[in-house]
Amino acid sequence: MPFQFRVKRAIDDLRYGIARDDIRHADVLRMIWRHLLVEGLLFRASFQPEFFSTGLSSLFGRLFETYQYRPGPATGYRRDGSRVTQTTEIRDAQPPNKPLASRRQVLPGYLSYDLTRLKRLERYGTNVVVYESALSPNVADIFWPNPSHYALQSRNEYIRTCRDLDLDCRSAPKRLPGPELPWGSPDHAPPENLGALMDSLISIYVPDCAV
Repeated sequence: MPFQFRVKRAIDDLRYGIARDDIRHADVLRMIWRHLLVEGLLFRASFQPEFFSTGLSSLFGRLFETYQYRPGPATGYRRDGSRVTQTTEIRDAQPPNKPLASRRQVLPGYLSYDLTRLKRLERYGTNVVVYESALSPNVADIFWPNPSHYALQSRNEYIRTCRDLDLDCRSAPKRLPGPELPWGSPDHAPPENLGALMDSLISIYVPDCAV
């Protein structure tokens, strides 16, 4: 996302955070800190050769019509919609470590605010389906029977807001459809499994796109 759009998003998050009664001041500060942290990480990444070469290729592509940036052979999209990268696919990964539940990741007021923004898309004839990301099987076995306080708070806010907005929201299944494949992280499913879930979610809206 270009810098000017990131700045606009940060300003919007600050403005709505102050205006909405359901967003605590502490969460506004957390959100602004996250924006600053992301900018710091992007600035540091800009010195990496791959990041620099991609930006330079994009610049020359705009300046000279004869210059075309050609990415590597691993291009396109996976079944879940994610981009194929040069990174080697995970096949024999160990189960992800259990994440710590001692820090708040989802800010309830901002979650409600983001869901409200998604609901507005329906004004333009867009079918909106919101789904929770599933956890890796070994992590799900830990947190499903004993969810953290933060997880319960986020889930309750998610369900309540979706109900109030009449928004099509789906809760995460304990197990994803398809064969049990290795997970690279505890909260991002293998493309094959996530793609199968997404097929089931959108089939009632666009049956011809489900595979």
